[in-house]
Amino acid sequence: MEIYPLRQLTMLVAALLAGLFLGALADLGRALRILLCAYRPPSFMLRHYQSELPLLGRAVGERRERRLSVFYRGTVLFFGDLVFCLVAVLLTELLLFRYNNGGFRVAVPLLLLLGLFFWSSTVSRLLAHPVAWLAFFFAAGALYLAALCRLPFRIMRHFAVKFLITPSAALARHCRERKLLRCSAALCRNQLAAARMGFFRQ
Repeated sequence: MEIYPLRQLTMLVAALLAGLFLGALADLGRALRILLCAYRPPSFMLRHYQSELPLLGRAVGERRERRLSVFYRGTVLFFGDLVFCLVAVLLTELLLFRYNNGGFRVAVPLLLLLGLFFWSSTVSRLLAHPVAWLAFFFAAGALYLAALCRLPFRIMRHFAVKFLITPSAALARHCRERKLLRCSAALCRNQLAAARMGFFRQ
């Protein structure tokens, strides 16, 4: 089989670029976990997750620990890693079939891993802090949005309790007391009448 140096070089460069693409895909997966509420904050962000938010009086971490189970987060991570591995295998196979007629070359997966390592050690490190803060602001924004959506119902409940339920309960209590007073007065009248009838019989 004839070997074309330019074709081989193109294959190796494409493998390196594919590794960089996988690194970008991994960072995209982290951002997607933010949208799926399955993002695990790094250690340097824990104090922010445990601090109370202004106006809400609660921390972001409270919501995350209560609503996100370990099973859900593990499921999202599992499927994310599975998709990542499938894409890596697919890219490797496509490169080998495109530039080497399907023949295996050790340099292709090695360069792919090299590109992935280069992206992880450079770009991913630079993006680690922005992604962590993005996840925090997204989680905090979700809490504020939920509180804002509940605000009209809380206002309506407050007005209903103050102007409808409390006066209705007071009116019902007043009517019940009046009824009890009338029943008590009628009972007293009946007892007095019975007592008078008893005295007359004697």
